[in-house]
Amino acid sequence: MLAVPSPVRLLLSLALAVGISLVLLRLLYPALLAMSKRGQGAFDANPGLARPNDVIGRFTPFTIFAFVFLTGVAVTQFWTNARLATEAVSTELANYSRAVSYASAIPDDQGGSQIVAALDEYRRSVVDVQWPLLQHAQAQEAYVAQSSAAGALQETMAAASAAGANQDLVWDDLSTAVDDMLLAGTDRIDSVPQSNAMTLVLLVIALGIVNLAALSLVSVSYPSLSMLLMGIAGALVGLLMFVAVEMSNPFLVSMPWLG
Repeated sequence: MLAVPSPVRLLLSLALAVGISLVLLRLLYPALLAMSKRGQGAFDANPGLARPNDVIGRFTPFTIFAFVFLTGVAVTQFWTNARLATEAVSTELANYSRAVSYASAIPDDQGGSQIVAALDEYRRSVVDVQWPLLQHAQAQEAYVAQSSAAGALQETMAAASAAGANQDLVWDDLSTAVDDMLLAGTDRIDSVPQSNAMTLVLLVIALGIVNLAALSLVSVSYPSLSMLLMGIAGALVGLLMFVAVEMSNPFLVSMPWLG
């Protein structure tokens, strides 16, 4: 699914939610209609008796509120993670560009070209190794890849320093840029959603399904009207679930500088 563009994932989510809603209502409609008729008959015989649809109708707003509230909590948390991830990647990019610029000013006999090559290898590690891991929320593996790429870069920096690059006017700026870049890289991985994020997403999905089930129980009307209303409800639930899932991992969308 990660290889599928986000708009396609949205369409698939809507189609799945609407499809489930309509199929459930289609299968349950005869039983729901019979239940409604029995409830009406019991109510006519005993006006003080609550009809099943009325009872379910009073319960449904609570499930809707719980679903919307939990979705709001999830989106707020995930939005914070996404903001932190964007800031970390932007800082990493800015310092990467600075580091390449400073390293290009160092003579080759002092290791300037080797530093540029090491920086490019670092970028390749982020693009080809770390980013796919982050998309799957595999933070531990991403930390290992980051540590390996950072270690190789720092070894190249140490070799260049021994070759006399530390006497160059841009050396201090280069060292600062590299250190800030590596720190931002660690912050980038730190923003990967933790295990509780998946639990929150699963709760949102479960409540969404409960909402559709509850709505199907109180939507007994003319078949066409019931199908229309359940289709709309399914689309809304599918949209909210898509937003929660899509925002749960800020690395599902590629950052421009990594392309």
